[in-house]
Amino acid sequence: MKRLVSLITILLISCQVKDKYGKEIPQDLSPIKIREILNSPTSYQNKEVLVIGKITAECGSGCWFFIQDETGQIYVDLAPSKFAIPQRIGKEVIVYGKVEIKHGEPMIIGKGVKFK
Repeated sequence: MKRLVSLITILLISCQVKDKYGKEIPQDLSPIKIREILNSPTSYQNKEVLVIGKITAECGSGCWFFIQDETGQIYVDLAPSKFAIPQRIGKEVIVYGKVEIKHGEPMIIGKGVKFK
């Protein structure tokens, strides 16, 4: 009976939905609008940013996604940070990461993601 209770407890804990992935989001970093990055990508290049928006598209394995706020949309790549998120298109997220420019377009290398 004790083993059964332990097994049920483990199953319940493992089935809980996580809301944080990757690194902890710094409390001292203020969110910016995506438009700010898109309008001035070189001034944000290699800088850490915090953006808030909804996931509009996502990789099947959760290693990248697009986030959109009321000012624009930007690509977020999680693979370099070696983590992924579950499928949550349409959900609001907070993304912490570093801005990079690839093929002339700004993107965010995600370091931490938190679902609201």
